[in-house]
Amino acid sequence: MTVTVNANKPGYLYLFYTDASGHVTLLFPNAYHRDNHIEANTKVVVPNSNMNFKLRTAAPFGKEYLQAIVSLKPINIQSVSG
Repeated sequence: MTVTVNANKPGYLYLFYTDASGHVTLLFPNAYHRDNHIEANTKVVVPNSNMNFKLRTAAPFGKEYLQAIVSLKPINIQSVSG
């Protein structure tokens, strides 16, 4: 799976995945690619060929969500987890 994002302003990209059981995981940025700064009006593909990870889907299947957020400033993930 790949995700393509094109923001109209520069910022910081976050990809959150909610699985069928409601568990939320931060897919991007991650330990393999920590730099999540993106430029305005530039197509960004996650993961791309320069990133050392893949996004895979697996069972159990059900209603799942992927949310892409671009913020103007970095988000402190620890303050919003839980």
